[in-house]
Amino acid sequence: MYLAGKLGVFDRQGHSWKLFLVVLPILGATFVGITRVDDYWHHWTDVCAGAAIGELTVAPK
Repeated sequence: MYLAGKLGVFDRQGHSWKLFLVVLPILGATFVGITRVDDYWHHWTDVCAGAAIGELTVAPK
């Protein structure tokens, strides 16, 4: 959401490439999580807990 706000994704000017830039890191992280579970390196609960921690953690200023 921070990146979407900085790029002005929802400014109604019709620049769909900006949305692609915002969604790309999320898709990459999802792909990595799925491959970790698929290769039996982690349990699905580990991946979900890590994703929740990553989403809820705010970097200090």
